[in-house]
Amino acid sequence: MLGNYRVRTPACLLMLAGLEAVIFVASFYLGMTVSWVGVPGTLAQALEALPQALLYSGVLWLTMFAVGAYHRDYVLKRAEVVARMIVGFAVSFAVLTALFFAVPALSIWRSIVVIALASAFLGVIVVRVWAPRLMDLDLLKRRLVVIGVGAQAAKIEALEQTGAALGFVCLGYVAAGDEPVEVAAERILPGIDSGIDSGVDSGIDSGVDSGVDSLVDALKERRVDEVVVAVRDRRRGLPQRALVDCRLAGMTVVDYATFYAEETGQIDLEALQPSWFLYSEGFSGLRSYKPLKRVMDVVAALGLLVLSLPVSLLSAGAILVAGGGPVLHRQVRVGLGGRPFVLWKFRSMGPDAERDGGPQWATPDDPRITAIGGWLRRTRIDEIPQLVNVLKGDMSFVGPRPERPHFVTQHSDELPFYGDRHSLKPGLTGWAQLNYPYGASPQDARKKLQYDLYYVKFCSFVLDMIIILQTARVIIWPHSMR
Repeated sequence: MLGNYRVRTPACLLMLAGLEAVIFVASFYLGMTVSWVGVPGTLAQALEALPQALLYSGVLWLTMFAVGAYHRDYVLKRAEVVARMIVGFAVSFAVLTALFFAVPALSIWRSIVVIALASAFLGVIVVRVWAPRLMDLDLLKRRLVVIGVGAQAAKIEALEQTGAALGFVCLGYVAAGDEPVEVAAERILPGIDSGIDSGVDSGIDSGVDSGVDSLVDALKERRVDEVVVAVRDRRRGLPQRALVDCRLAGMTVVDYATFYAEETGQIDLEALQPSWFLYSEGFSGLRSYKPLKRVMDVVAALGLLVLSLPVSLLSAGAILVAGGGPVLHRQVRVGLGGRPFVLWKFRSMGPDAERDGGPQWATPDDPRITAIGGWLRRTRIDEIPQLVNVLKGDMSFVGPRPERPHFVTQHSDELPFYGDRHSLKPGLTGWAQLNYPYGASPQDARKKLQYDLYYVKFCSFVLDMIIILQTARVIIWPHSMR
């Protein structure tokens, strides 16, 4: 239930997050000292204050995570990081204030929190100045070699060029049979025989050992940690004996589909085969997690319906004042198992938005969206009525977003494996919504499907918590998704 989340977090990001967690704890004790509450000069005094220090640090760290301060796409953009830090620290102060008000026993002197937050902010600024050097340390990256020079290898090379390779350094590519070359010629490692002969179907016990010693010895010499098999047709001459020897030598051997999913959080549709769903990891905790997921949905939906009641009443009033017409919009969507259900939203478009034809793509600057509707969409307030859909069991908090039947039929004809996204309940938020901007075309639908299929395969409690926490950054910065 907890272990299916398979996006690899680069070691440099883990080190950065760990270092800043230490800074948060230290800043709390500094706040105690400066506030003259009592210097924790002994171990007993320090331990006595530890629960409060952990509460303060935990809230601050989770808020920083929620606003994307540790996201690989923003961690090296200093202006972006500072903006997220300011929001994160402000939200942390508000959350801590609310906690102290609700649970007085947890209360910490206000002066301690103010001094601690100020010192923590300065500490994080200093760390972030040095962050680029930390991210550039090859010592913290996996050393890998790619077997293959074709289309799949080219996508790995593209990851390097876009700066997404914080977790690995690719030492080069090994030519494989007669596969056309699509990577830079200078990246192909010279003098290495992969043992792949397009005319030979070799196996572990076939006796074909062409290139076995040369491949394994070359990888050992380069201190390779991981071998990625990026060959489209692995049935033709793949040097299985050599790859087994690589495993025995302590190297990790992975196929391209798994590597790409773990590095990017999405599934490459062009490389996807049914066998990968069948035989690779995933799905293992889904059955045991579903009951807990349903309990969490019901409890959270009830709580949020109560908390959001004032906002809902104000939104309904604003819709009526702005243009009249119905407050709620009903729309048929496709849910679990391909079954249709009626989805509820606060109306954000005019009453006759589709008078000129059938279903249409909605775009961020759609002229059909009213002034109040645009604000409701940006803040996601228009989706509050879907909490009723969650209570009814039509939806979950986290899952692929439900589509309209017209578009489901269209996408099912055009996109492979599209129907598999209906193996889980649709959600208020989801992995695709977290990682890709608002979809308004068939091309966007294909890209979002790659994230949805990743979620379907690796759905877990940990992944759901990450999605729920980081939905905050999508609401605050709706155009900052990769």
